[in-house]
Amino acid sequence: MPEAATSSLLQYRNSWTVLSATDLRKTLAFYRDELGLPFDLVVTDATGQITYIGSPLNLHFTTGKPYLYMVVEGIEALYDDYQKKGINIIDTLKRNPYTGMDEFAIQDDYGNITRFGRDIPE
Repeated sequence: MPEAATSSLLQYRNSWTVLSATDLRKTLAFYRDELGLPFDLVVTDATGQITYIGSPLNLHFTTGKPYLYMVVEGIEALYDDYQKKGINIIDTLKRNPYTGMDEFAIQDDYGNITRFGRDIPE
């Protein structure tokens, strides 16, 4: 029988997986134009290259490494708790200018990345 999880400050609300693709224009054309899936977030870099696309269906793609994104409550307390526990934080808590969310990222011993974010009230 698996051990029970220890007490945590994690207050989970939602999550999505961010998959990796080398050509996001081609990926966008396939998923949006061929399959008919909506994408409401298309991020480009200074050269006009698409670097991230996101769908309200929680299907997202990046040109970088894939990761799990978890929307949480109490992100400051969670961040502080993970720091105290010595969890490998690879991106410090800050506002993401593209999503408008406060977020940070961790990496486990196998190289898997999990980003944690909190919605910003308007």
